[in-house]
Amino acid sequence: MENQTYKTTDNTGLEIEFYCCQTNDVEPYKETRELCIVVFDGDKVQIDFDFDEKSFDSLIDYLTRLQKYCKEFNKNSIPAPTTNER
Repeated sequence: MENQTYKTTDNTGLEIEFYCCQTNDVEPYKETRELCIVVFDGDKVQIDFDFDEKSFDSLIDYLTRLQKYCKEFNKNSIPAPTTNER
């Protein structure tokens, strides 16, 4: 997993990247890994986020609930009526 990243770019050129980053605990020293997220705006801006195990679990829970909500909402969404004006 350490050499794998997930990247995607939106239609405005913003890019987001997810990857496993190295970090450590101190006293006693111990190497650890976390989820890291970087948002790029071309060459101008880079915003970094990292998620430890607890916040990572919380994010997974949120994304799972959001996925279920979106699927259900989209399944039940009714198209707006169209008008045939000529």
